[in-house]
Amino acid sequence: MNNPVLDWALETLRSPNDSSDSDSVHEALKLIGIDASHIQINSQPLESIFSTIGEHNTVPNKKLPLGDLDPQSIVYPEEHVSNPSLDITEPPNGWNRYKNTNLALALIEKHGTFLSISQKYPYLSFYDVIKIAAAIHVCDKSGESEMPFLLVSGDFSGIQETIYTISSSGALKTLRARSFMLELLTEHIIYEIQQATTSERYSLIYSGGGGFSLLVPNTDNNRKAINEFGKVINTWMLEQFGIQLFLALHGEPFSADALKKRQFKDMWSMTGDKLGKQKQQKFRQSDNFKDLFQPKMPRQLQNQGSCQITHRDDIPESEMHRNELDGIGRVSKLAYRLWRLGDLLTDVKTVVRLKESKDNYQNGTLVFPTYQSEQNKPQYAEYVVNSSTQYSEYTARWLVNSGELDDYDENTYPLLYGDYVRSVADLPQKAQDLEKEEYERDHGKEMHNLGKVTASFSGLAKASQGSELVGCLRMDVDNMGEFFSQKDLTLGLGIVANSNLSRSLNLFFKGYINLICGMNLGAVSSEKDYPMDITGKKKDRKHLGRNVSIVYAGGDDLFIAGAWDDVAELAFDINACFKTFTCQKPDVNLSAGVTLHKPKFPLYQMARISKQAEVTAKANEWAIDKTKNSLALFYSTELKTRNVLLDKRIKNENVEHGWKQQNDRIAIASEWNEFADVIELTKQLHAIYEELPPGFYRRLFETLKIWQEDGKLYMPMLAHIIRKIDELKHETSISDDLKMSLFENIRQLHIPLHWVEYLNRQKGG
Repeated sequence: MNNPVLDWALETLRSPNDSSDSDSVHEALKLIGIDASHIQINSQPLESIFSTIGEHNTVPNKKLPLGDLDPQSIVYPEEHVSNPSLDITEPPNGWNRYKNTNLALALIEKHGTFLSISQKYPYLSFYDVIKIAAAIHVCDKSGESEMPFLLVSGDFSGIQETIYTISSSGALKTLRARSFMLELLTEHIIYEIQQATTSERYSLIYSGGGGFSLLVPNTDNNRKAINEFGKVINTWMLEQFGIQLFLALHGEPFSADALKKRQFKDMWSMTGDKLGKQKQQKFRQSDNFKDLFQPKMPRQLQNQGSCQITHRDDIPESEMHRNELDGIGRVSKLAYRLWRLGDLLTDVKTVVRLKESKDNYQNGTLVFPTYQSEQNKPQYAEYVVNSSTQYSEYTARWLVNSGELDDYDENTYPLLYGDYVRSVADLPQKAQDLEKEEYERDHGKEMHNLGKVTASFSGLAKASQGSELVGCLRMDVDNMGEFFSQKDLTLGLGIVANSNLSRSLNLFFKGYINLICGMNLGAVSSEKDYPMDITGKKKDRKHLGRNVSIVYAGGDDLFIAGAWDDVAELAFDINACFKTFTCQKPDVNLSAGVTLHKPKFPLYQMARISKQAEVTAKANEWAIDKTKNSLALFYSTELKTRNVLLDKRIKNENVEHGWKQQNDRIAIASEWNEFADVIELTKQLHAIYEELPPGFYRRLFETLKIWQEDGKLYMPMLAHIIRKIDELKHETSISDDLKMSLFENIRQLHIPLHWVEYLNRQKGG
């Protein structure tokens, strides 16, 4: 090795009190298939993990430009990357890397994430290898002799039900607060397991999408501690959320042979099966399991007495907030704390775990039970969201989306979080005025400090161009479970590759997603179509960035809500960035659904319908090779119902007459690359909208509906439409191919027609 910092990186595997020699460190590397003598750190850029994924190898392997990890700057893989020398220096002030392992690990993560461990395994990150080897070394030293390793995996059940079952009062900020609470709860559980097993941060293999895995020493005490902590967490969640939220938690012991052979892949799959079984038998291990089946009277006997945000009537009086919430009524303490937390999330830089828990819920703090809790004697940890990196006393602290190491100490950890949000101050003036008006009406007082108030659905809808609608975007990666079914990823290296893949996806969905929402797409911005901008908002917008707020983003999926026109365009930006980030691999794709709603539409219905849209995209039967890779844009239940009835009728006609007709009249979902003509058609129609006579679009919609239902074009109306286009040719820059484009894209014609109509509708939805 040529760099002094990287020279000692492997030494961090051992503490000062570790009597083992370097051979034991080399043995830890050997267990995952790496010969330490072959490690040659010579400024080798990392080959993207996505280059190794999938069966289609028509795309050249790409590497990530060598540099520091920074969530505030998007790094895309490239086909040709130079090998610049690294310039890494240790932090000043004579820090002790053995006493400050968090800073040591953060230093290696920052400088070693985009660094390959060796030419033999170019897709394995130096950081991930060091991290996993450190965990293996500790397990091998401290775990039971025959099976020293314990794979601790957790997976939440009921996340969506927990997040989305709230009323529309203050829905968006409460929604974001609930999502953040579950993110922090996951971090808390990981932290507690590490404390209970005396493990360091390098024990974490992956975290994201409501699940996590750690590698800790397999001991009787560790197994008992994890099992008891699982009961503590589920008992607490049962009290707070009823039967909605559940944590499946399992520790699987294994031997060194499972790392060296293909057994690890099978064990990983088996662990997933065991977690799935726990989810099917939720709370079975709870001491109060039988009580779940006993009929109970509501604790709040009047509608006004139940929580007016969650509408739960089973909350004891001791857990209800003593005063009514402004303009809402009685709420639970949990609902109140999340209401306050929602506005704090407009500017969050650190999350602090206090030394003493006092449950200051009125100020939006969060409390979770610790592993030290005993039956009927819970102990709690309290967390504070802070807009500054400075806090005087804490037992632990998480820096949010920060690549800076100056503030690190032995109790500091990194936290990636999809924190892009619009405050009222970010909105155009007309939307700000509406927000102030509604706030004063609901709360009986004026709104102050607009930059600290989360924009509501009403404000975001008002910020839309044309129709005042809320857009919802649900999106996730296709076929994630199949990514580790080929070549070296099934060996011991799979545990390292899994860590690399998990961190890569989190970096995109929790880090880079914030930049993409801000219309900062990095290298993709040089392409003429991105960031997508049909109406010229990049020139006119005072605050650059889209009028959207991230509700949830992490693992391999996301949910974003905001001004409908921004949400529609954002879907294409995210897909373009993701395809570039994943090397344009044909096997690695996103599917998504975009739905439009009036701002007062019930939140749970927004979530339900947008999820239907995403599911419809994944079920796109017209996708090439059934690869999903589709978008259901402007999905609606009405269009879906029309298509279902049409499909049923066509099948009956085929049976009755022996026909072989297909239902190809309505493209509810289309592959991403099929939208190029649709977007161009939208731009052309939008450009001439004001020049078209009244009724033009109505006639076009009627013609389209006749085609969708009967498979025929209404010729008199069609002739009128074509004549009107011809009359405009000499007055506009309309392409001669416009009328042909209308009918070549007739399966998708409802999309540009709705898009243009919504853009030019002046009031309401």
